[in-house]
This record gives sequence, C-alpha cells and structure tokens, in this order.
Amino acid sequence: MITLTPDDAKKRFGPLFPQKFLVMVDERAGAAEILEQCRVRGTIEWDAMNRRRAGGAVSRCEVEGASMTIHARLGKYPVNFGSAAGDIGGQALEAVEVSGDEVVTTWAGIAGAGVGVAASKLPGIRAQTIHDGYTAHQGVEHDAVNVLCLGARVIGDEVARELVAVFAAARVSDEPRHVRRREKVQELERSGLDADLGDSTAKE
Repeated sequence: MITLTPDDAKKRFGPLFPQKFLVMVDERAGAAEILEQCRVRGTIEWDAMNRRRAGGAVSRCEVEGASMTIHARLGKYPVNFGSAAGDIGGQALEAVEVSGDEVVTTWAGIAGAGVGVAASKLPGIRAQTIHDGYTAHQGVEHDAVNVLCLGARVIGDEVARELVAVFAAARVSDEPRHVRRREKVQELERSGLDADLGDSTAKE
C-alpha cells in the first residue's frame, strides 16, 4: 500500500481532478463526511456512482452541482464492485481512519477499457484508456481528454504513476486545427450520425 499526504499527491502527480477534498470526522459518532469538488458535474457523477455501488466505508453520497458529499463510517470495510467490476472497473472508499491528528482515507480501485466507455457517457467527460506517455499528453492537448483510465492488470505501478504525472501536467491546446477537431467532436455529440462535419477531418 502507498500512503501519500495531499501535498505528496500533488507533488508526485500534479493537480488531480478534484479541486477540493475536505474530510470532517466525528469520532464519538464513528462517522465522517468527505466533501469533494470537481471541475465539471460529469466527473463528480461518475465518482458518486462508483462510491455508491462499491460500498466499503461509504454510507451514502449526495451530489449537488459539481460537488459531492460522502457520508462514511470510521474504520475499514470490504468493497464490492459487483458483477460490472470486470467490465467498467471502479473506485471505492475502503477506509476512513484517525491516526493522531491526521485522518487517513484508503481507496481501492480497478480499471479497464470499459471505464473509458462508461465515463464518456456522462456529460462533460472525455475519457480514454491510455498506456503510453505520448498519448497521455497528446490526448489532453489535442482532444481535451479529461479522464485518464488505466488498466491495473496491463501496466505496473511505476508506469501508471508516470502516466498520471504526464496527463495531469498537460494543457489543452488552442491551436486552430485542434480547436476545429474538438468542435467536430461536439457536433457528433449533438447530432450523432447526422452531424455535418464539413470537409474531411484528415488534416485535423
């Protein structure tokens, strides 16, 4: 198991999808509330779906806008991604534990190609399964990919860490041909097979 503080995680992987992550604990009640705020609503809805279905320390989740409140129990609990685990993967809150003045959260997850397919069905999400460094930044720069999916059974821990760091550091390009490409993707989302994409996309 790898243990990281929020500062460690930011230093190691760069800015992550949640903009804010706050944990409040009531030790007497054996309960915790975790407030997670993301950049877009689609990302937080995907997170909430995973938390609910996997159980673990989570009692319930509430989503409002791009924010989610996770109501959790103190302690460590088994997680269960269900029959869909092998298809769309998942992420779960396994434990919330108090250690002195610190609160430690433990997360469990699996991932596969299905994660990208399922996540992309949510508004505002452009997810891709990426296992190489070039695509990790190119997908963000050219196509505004905003969810990185990694196959836990396909790549090792060190490669995964490198890909997350590259992905998190990448920025969306404002080069005209990339902007045009993204506009055509948006048109496909709106109109499906009836989309008018104009000229060939070969140069985009």
